[in-house]
Amino acid sequence: MKSKSAGTDVKLPQNKCSDKNCPFHGSLSCRGRSFTGIVISDKMHKTAVVEWIRWHHLKKYERYEKRRTKLKAHNPDCINAKKGDIVKIIECRPLSKTKNFVIVENLGKEKGFMERLEALEESKARPKEAKPENEMKINIFTVMGLKTVKGRISSACVGDLVMASVRRGRPDMRKQVVFAVIVRQKKEYRRPDGMRIKFEDNAAVVLKDDKGNPKGTIFKGAIAKEACDRWPGIAKVASIVV
Repeated sequence: MKSKSAGTDVKLPQNKCSDKNCPFHGSLSCRGRSFTGIVISDKMHKTAVVEWIRWHHLKKYERYEKRRTKLKAHNPDCINAKKGDIVKIIECRPLSKTKNFVIVENLGKEKGFMERLEALEESKARPKEAKPENEMKINIFTVMGLKTVKGRISSACVGDLVMASVRRGRPDMRKQVVFAVIVRQKKEYRRPDGMRIKFEDNAAVVLKDDKGNPKGTIFKGAIAKEACDRWPGIAKVASIVV
């Protein structure tokens, strides 16, 4: 089959194919936008997932942020791009419900891409650390004493009394509604002396009732002093107060 130009400033591929949706050896015409990205998946038949990375300027905050977009592109046999390749894609007519781009040039491998991908997969395969036996995961649905307009999602901070449902924990505690006090939060907050503090995770102490009596006898991890000042009963089971 005779090769033809795709209507762009790209080189003709050395290999030939009989794909009718190839812009060089078929009847597919290219038009519209063109991007350069990295192939992050080539598992689908003649389809590759290309990640387009660019920097976007936020005028309001006067800074740049990195944005990523995943686009499905047709992968002709004459190009046959693999995972980790840097490719150029051009918009074409819709080839399926989610695919309206075609790969027109393979620019080679990105340096260090496969090493980073292997390191990421290795980290996912590592076994997770064992969690304490009495640790629970709760879902907050009400913040006590908070008055908002109808339909607003309640927000809580360190020292607030909340009602929550137990999602993960001991079998006798699962699906139970409990009172809890927030003792740690990941979002930094400001103290009256001007110091800002934040913790590595969000945590709460489960209570017996709404009077501030803790259910357990000891709490592992740091507890903010704002929670201890407001609920003295929590300070008795705290191992570290920050």
